[in-house]
Amino acid sequence: MAKRKTTAIFFEDLKEDAQKRIIAHEMATILDCEPDEVEVENITVDDDCYGYDEDPKKQELLEHIHADIDGEAWLLVWDCFGHEFTTDMKENQK
Repeated sequence: MAKRKTTAIFFEDLKEDAQKRIIAHEMATILDCEPDEVEVENITVDDDCYGYDEDPKKQELLEHIHADIDGEAWLLVWDCFGHEFTTDMKENQK
């Protein structure tokens, strides 16, 4: 069983350049292009974190990131313990 990482990295604590670079790499895999072809603008991180569970083994620490990417509004969910995105979808998706 893999050991769970215990150091949380909050997306909002990263410098804006780092945020844009991480989002561009994530979106490049989704959009099937190179990261330098992805235009990331207007990044906003929700004030609250998500993922509370009464069972400590299921506890998560998630941040919702809203970003304009190539002219479209996207929601990305950052796992602070996993140091990766768990969800990415257009804001108007259900």
